[in-house]
Amino acid sequence: MKKMIRATAALTALCLLLGACSAPGTVPSPNTQVPETTPVLTTKAGPEEPPETAEMTEGPVQTTAPDETETPAETGTQPPETDLTEGPSPIQTQPVPAGEGNDIFDDVGIWNGLSLRICDGETCLVCDFYRDYRKVIYALQGIAAVPAPEFTADLMTFPVYEIHFSRKDPAHRSYLSDAVLWTNGYLIDSSGNAWRFPYDFAQLAQEDWEDRMERSGGLTAMKCARFVTETEGTWLFDRLPEAETPEISSVMEMEVKEVTEKAVIVTLTNRSDEELMYGEMYRLDVYDGEKWHPVPPSPYGLAFDLVGLLLPAGGTVSHEYRIFGYVGAENEPFAYYPLPAGHYRIVIPGGVPHNTDPTTGKNVTAEFDVP
Repeated sequence: MKKMIRATAALTALCLLLGACSAPGTVPSPNTQVPETTPVLTTKAGPEEPPETAEMTEGPVQTTAPDETETPAETGTQPPETDLTEGPSPIQTQPVPAGEGNDIFDDVGIWNGLSLRICDGETCLVCDFYRDYRKVIYALQGIAAVPAPEFTADLMTFPVYEIHFSRKDPAHRSYLSDAVLWTNGYLIDSSGNAWRFPYDFAQLAQEDWEDRMERSGGLTAMKCARFVTETEGTWLFDRLPEAETPEISSVMEMEVKEVTEKAVIVTLTNRSDEELMYGEMYRLDVYDGEKWHPVPPSPYGLAFDLVGLLLPAGGTVSHEYRIFGYVGAENEPFAYYPLPAGHYRIVIPGGVPHNTDPTTGKNVTAEFDVP
């Protein structure tokens, strides 16, 4: 009985609280109309609703920073906009649309910089460290290049420009040094392929390069010079500067014994009573009948082992100077650039006593012919 009284009292109190009873102290029957009442907030326990200003999304809430390496294509969302009003100007990173531009610069490494060389015939100006170099690469990629099989060295005019950069080498997961040369509206790559290429290299030369250095040697200081300094197996001597006159040693002699497609083999003789020094470094000059000119290297460039070799007093030694830097090689993946017929000389620093500063030393030369 007490339980029934308590249940009735509790139900009555609830009805009064909600305003759902027809009269105080009575419980409405199923047929009794319930008057309209003002809604009230429920105090039922449970998870809080998010504020109205919050944007709800489906799925779990992300609590960790997104992977910065993901791209919109991978995540299906657009990356957040970044305020670049301060600091350097943003650099374009969008690829050239398919079917536009060219594929000459497709595999150029965009993080390794580039340098520009300008030749006027006598000197070569080397420009390095351009802050917006990536803009240059993307601009070059966007040029509509037209193959130019008609190009010959006769079409070259001064000034001549050359860009040095690094190219991806997927086979070795590394980068290789490469260059392209531009003259008179034509672009020539390091394999000798030519395109009509309308790009303003003169304007590029006026940009804010941090370092500018003048080098001697004219076109011979350029990696692709062979494509504009010879034609049909003949040197164009008017495009080659005059070679420096070597200071000849009086105590060391050199004689060329054999010339092959890969090397110049010489005999060195020490005519003194003390030990003399020589090395692997050398250069080749070619004679035009009146003057000597430096020979331009192959597109592979020149490189030497910087070692000091000793020739005993009164001694004679045979030495092989490999000429890969001038002619390349006939086996893959290299190309062969044979020396045109002519009269040449090899010049090496040497003929100085051991422990002598090599910069104050002499040179040793020997002449030979290429039929």
